[in-house]
Amino acid sequence: MDSSRIKSIRAGNRAAVTKFFKKLDELNTDSEMDIDIAAPSYTLDSIRNFSDKSEVYILGLESLGQCQDTYGSLLIPVMLGKLPISVKSNITRENGNDDWTLGNLRKAIQREISIQEASTNENEACDIPTASFHAGIELLTRFRTQKFAVTTDIEKAFLQVGLHKSDRDVTRFFWLSDPTDSSSPFTTYRFKSVLFGATCSPFILNATLLKHFEENPSPTASRITQDLYVDKVLTSFTDEDDLMQFYRDSRCLLQKRGFNLRSWNSNSNRLRQLAKTENVLDSSNEVNILGMRWKVADDKLLFAEVDIDSTMSCYRGQVLNE
Repeated sequence: MDSSRIKSIRAGNRAAVTKFFKKLDELNTDSEMDIDIAAPSYTLDSIRNFSDKSEVYILGLESLGQCQDTYGSLLIPVMLGKLPISVKSNITRENGNDDWTLGNLRKAIQREISIQEASTNENEACDIPTASFHAGIELLTRFRTQKFAVTTDIEKAFLQVGLHKSDRDVTRFFWLSDPTDSSSPFTTYRFKSVLFGATCSPFILNATLLKHFEENPSPTASRITQDLYVDKVLTSFTDEDDLMQFYRDSRCLLQKRGFNLRSWNSNSNRLRQLAKTENVLDSSNEVNILGMRWKVADDKLLFAEVDIDSTMSCYRGQVLNE
């Protein structure tokens, strides 16, 4: 590959194209590519950092015109070899086999991070003896009380909640007018919707949903209000017909305000078939349930596997976090 082209891309996007895996030198000995991502430890921050760096290098390769089919077969074994055993075991079990494509592997790692983030958030509640922690336990209990369990979540929930024009100025940020040119002038942008990850965002989303349910009272609205966790619904039913009715009514109720209930999963084959037909089925073998893993086929709740560093000193916060 022309070194001048690489340098020009690096100059325009230094944060995206810096180093590449040595393994990828097999593509072109003159490519100046050198991948140097440290193997992550078992900690969430380390795995997240590994994923972020991998994404940067993959996007960098794509910007250089490299084909995923070409470098994917080289990247996959390198990335799998660097992952902690517990993480590799979790994503392989969820995938169902060891047959990976680069796209599936990237999604699996991101999903593992999301599961661990949810687990961390839930475990942090152990330090706070408040009603919120007990509410989580009650929600988990209700989820497995009845015969037919079901999970679903609201697609891009935070992005569906708009910010009032008078509030948008506090979300201003600068960005390059031309992202491919690092010397281009800055442009000021504002968010028009609720920021994903902001401390206040879950409260705003919850208040918005509760107002909608109050304005449209029904057994389904009451059920969702009771079994809603941020943007995810976890509940169960004794009768399968009631479950199917909930599926139809809840989707209709949320669609009134532009929300789409997707990623449906259940131990009911009837619901799974219907959700698959309507293209809203979560086909994963395992589902994140408040930090635990629900094996849908076996209908079992499991704790996620974690690596424990025996050389580290243990303290209460670390034990709770694990």
